[in-house]
Amino acid sequence: MAAAIEFQGVAKKFGENTVISGMDMEIKQGERFVLVGSSGSGKTTSLKMINRLEDPSAGQVMINGKLAQEYPLQELRWMMGYVLQQIALFPNMTVAQNITLIPEMKGTPRAQLKEMTDSLLDQVGLDPQKYRDRYPKELSGGEQQRVGILRAISSQPPIVLMDEPFSALDPISRESLQDLVIKLHKQLGNTIVFVTHDMDEALKIGDRIGIMSQGQLLQAATPQEIARHPANDFVRDFFAGSVAKNIYETPLSQLLWGENILQQKPQAAEDIPNLREDAALRELFTALSTHDYVRVQSRSGQDLGYLNRQLLVNYLSASEKQGE
Repeated sequence: MAAAIEFQGVAKKFGENTVISGMDMEIKQGERFVLVGSSGSGKTTSLKMINRLEDPSAGQVMINGKLAQEYPLQELRWMMGYVLQQIALFPNMTVAQNITLIPEMKGTPRAQLKEMTDSLLDQVGLDPQKYRDRYPKELSGGEQQRVGILRAISSQPPIVLMDEPFSALDPISRESLQDLVIKLHKQLGNTIVFVTHDMDEALKIGDRIGIMSQGQLLQAATPQEIARHPANDFVRDFFAGSVAKNIYETPLSQLLWGENILQQKPQAAEDIPNLREDAALRELFTALSTHDYVRVQSRSGQDLGYLNRQLLVNYLSASEKQGE
């Protein structure tokens, strides 16, 4: 199966300024791929080259094994939902009209549009009777972004692009919408390309993470692979910096390397609770308060290994020394 998206030696210049150089990247069908980096690293420009808001100065962008430029532009963009930080709902349209804009343009029957709207609003916790006929100005920022996500997925596009969609929201709304993205992805199985400057957000959302700096993709891998084998010191420091910000929200995936995890099931250990690799460290604290061991599993349910209190203490001690 062809990759959903592939960059082959992609470069991008604006005048004499090179913002992307020699970028090779493959995004698999159905995965959540997060581009993370500081402002000016080139992540948003990279995203825009997927739906041809920008075209490469050199190299090729492939979509499902076909050059992006070979698609008619409307066909290409109808294959992709797009969610921005600037929510960009049409202010003169109701919630229902915003959500069904693309399906209606594609000729979906009116009765089906209403059914679709109500079903989607239910999925994101917005009562259709209450919200269907409201206008964007009558919604909170978090509610507007929920509607923006629904508009992006309403035509069931195989690819959804999300550019810093939650960075302007309060922490509670942000966490809720991160959970929503993961939930909807499980239901729809589409390919998500998500851009953020926040490594904690990247670790929560991404099956794989691409770390960018100064127009270069430094490493693209799973969180565990980056933790075990960072490509260079920048990647190691950028990855470790997310731990220092809030140790309790650190994903377990950051612990799963070297001597930090037991590969074999402990003898005489019964009733071992399971935690996923994207669970927060605070959940491990809770589990180890009543159990001697915790089994860590991948997002697909594969056993990755076991953690106990001593391994947790070792990890916290190493993290403290790294931050000194």
